[in-house]
Amino acid sequence: GEFRQTIYQKGVADSLYNQAHINLKRGDYQLSLSQTLEALSIYNDLKDRKRQAQTLRQLGGVYLNINEFNKGLSTLIKSLDIARNLEDPLPLGEALLNIGMAYLLAGDSIQAIIEFKKALQIFQSQDDVRLLTYAYCNLAAANKAQGEYELFYQYLERASRYADQIGFDYIRNDI
Repeated sequence: GEFRQTIYQKGVADSLYNQAHINLKRGDYQLSLSQTLEALSIYNDLKDRKRQAQTLRQLGGVYLNINEFNKGLSTLIKSLDIARNLEDPLPLGEALLNIGMAYLLAGDSIQAIIEFKKALQIFQSQDDVRLLTYAYCNLAAANKAQGEYELFYQYLERASRYADQIGFDYIRNDI
């Protein structure tokens, strides 16, 4: 309506992105898909590269959740390509983390570990404890899938320590 004027487009896109994220976590994948696609369209119009990378990453996650592996991975690779050209390295790490998860879901835990370790290096260099927690949790899962139980427990302990440090209950469920 009246608020869909140019000056409000970023706010509309941000709201759609956030709603889509919530709906993805709730398991309403179709609603999340439509909201993510609409947000992406606006970010494309605005030429907001950072938000494009983040939204493509989320879109890849939606595709993975609806068992569209090829679409998910190709979308995550698009996110990665954009993130490589950003000044902020965190979107690159987040894209690598999600690509690793795509490989893990596909049963390729070796490639997942490679991607998770790349992301881990970025998060360590930026001292981002929240993303480090996710990286360690995902590394634990990938090593468990490999039957590397000693590494599994080491990574799980690190993830748990970081989650406790920041009081992040959401990741505690994954741990």
